[in-house]
Amino acid sequence: MLLSVLILSLARTGSILPPISLKPSLANQDYDLFVQRNLTRGWWTYFEYAFALLSPLFFVALTGASLHWHRLGWPHRIAYIFAFAAYLLIYAHIGVNRGLFQLLVLLPLTLGLYYVFSRRLAGRMTWIMISSAVLGSALFLWIFIFFISFRDPPSNVGHFTPLNLDAQRSGAIYEILPPAFYSGYETVARYLGLGYYGLSLAITETEYQLGLGLTSSMLVMRKANALLGDNWYFHTLLPVIEQKYNWGVWTLWHSAFAWFISDFGVAGSLIAILIIGIWYGLVWRSLLMTNSVVALSLFYMLNMMILYLPANNQLLQSADTFISLLVLSLVFIAGFFRRDFINTPPAPAG
Repeated sequence: MLLSVLILSLARTGSILPPISLKPSLANQDYDLFVQRNLTRGWWTYFEYAFALLSPLFFVALTGASLHWHRLGWPHRIAYIFAFAAYLLIYAHIGVNRGLFQLLVLLPLTLGLYYVFSRRLAGRMTWIMISSAVLGSALFLWIFIFFISFRDPPSNVGHFTPLNLDAQRSGAIYEILPPAFYSGYETVARYLGLGYYGLSLAITETEYQLGLGLTSSMLVMRKANALLGDNWYFHTLLPVIEQKYNWGVWTLWHSAFAWFISDFGVAGSLIAILIIGIWYGLVWRSLLMTNSVVALSLFYMLNMMILYLPANNQLLQSADTFISLLVLSLVFIAGFFRRDFINTPPAPAG
């Protein structure tokens, strides 16, 4: 876990230890640099690949350490705390909310669900876990709104520059909220609502070609585009929406459902959601029965997918989560198969 974070810091901040910046004006500059690096190849690309290969171990350690915390020595605990803090600093430095959400909201939520329903926590510890999730969510929202305000300063007064939208600050919500919370409420509402608007465009569009598994996420689309060229790409659903409605493929949300429709059509997307639901339930049931660190880390990742459904297909959007989901799913499936590699005679009866 520690090695993964040091490699990630090199890839995204240019330093083996993430810098600590107290200048809010640099948040937008560092974010633009991170986006530019994502769109170009350089020395940082190889460190991104290295982190992606180590990411299954990172997520297993991130979630599984809590199960065996009492068995860890202080060197391991210090390493975990240092890696945890460094991961937060990396995402705070580049101004990206996903890493902050993973640690401040998703991790306590996942652990809370597991400990409460497996009855491994009771009384005071249950309330501590719930309080951690609430405080983490509040801290994440504050940081998220902080980042957005620097990327798009007009959002502080209700104007959203990328779509040239103005918030109508009237109605019941604005009567309840203090004025200081207006921009925060509008930011979260846009974040959730834009994806469903993209979905509405996807449902009404009928003239497009199916991606057949190649348009399920930004990562897959980029790799397929590099191999196959543009001939197939511009006839699939999301580029067609961009051409007709100016709803950008790479810059605006579409919700995960739109990505599934792009691959398999409306009917096929319902089957894809059904499979995800079955897989989610199987992982949850196995976690409660086995207390496995693999099942816990996979449950953590599926929670990430579920919570990001209004915006995108999050687990397949980047190489680290894509590889982690693939590897952990294969390990989880392998756990259902047993094979005797050493032929040992059966023990005599009674």
